[in-house]
Amino acid sequence: MSIAKGHVQRAGFGDTRPYLYQGLQLASSIRLVELSPGEPEDMLCLDMYEVSLDDEPIYQALSYEWGEKMGSISVRCGDSHHLLVTPNLETALLHLRSREKTMILWIDALCINQNDMQERSKQVSMMKRIFLGASSVFLWIGRDSP
Repeated sequence: MSIAKGHVQRAGFGDTRPYLYQGLQLASSIRLVELSPGEPEDMLCLDMYEVSLDDEPIYQALSYEWGEKMGSISVRCGDSHHLLVTPNLETALLHLRSREKTMILWIDALCINQNDMQERSKQVSMMKRIFLGASSVFLWIGRDSP
């Protein structure tokens, strides 16, 4: 069941409003991110939608070190919305993105409404099930450094 579909791109053109999360429909619901393919220099394009874990959706999970606790990079969501992501998440997505295939990902910072404490608490309690249900899990700690 789709709750919010739209492209997420780096902001920087036109006025945008903050992306508004809709409440999850079912107790077993999570949001997934569809990461569109692209070249390294292309803008990130994402869609976000709701699924029930009871339907055993196929997705991969991303576990990463947030770095900053709050997002500081604006990415576009549809034609008129934006989300803030951390620099480390942006870098992870740019590295994970395929040139040919769409990826379906669960990413806690995006898939959980971080401003809704009740949703966040419920989703955190489901994280074991979320990670166990993923076909694979990517671990990202950041760029290589000396």
